[in-house]
Amino acid sequence: MMSRQASSEREKRATIIKADGDRQAAAALAEAASTMAASPGAMQLRTLQTIDGLGPSASNTVILALPLEVIDAMRAYVASRDRPAPRS
Repeated sequence: MMSRQASSEREKRATIIKADGDRQAAAALAEAASTMAASPGAMQLRTLQTIDGLGPSASNTVILALPLEVIDAMRAYVASRDRPAPRS
């Protein structure tokens, strides 16, 4: 009986410690998110750091998502470049 009580007490302490760690991690993530939101290029720098950290390995596949506006702008540029210049 005393062994079960001691085990239960250890589990309770472990749960409390884990919950406190989760709370601290959430607070740190929230602080990091607000810092990145306040700095215009912070997210782009973080993305580049992450890609750089992958290293040159054939087993890594990186997929970059672009907003549709960027793709539309590139298409418009290519289309305008391929059009012949108007004659004067």
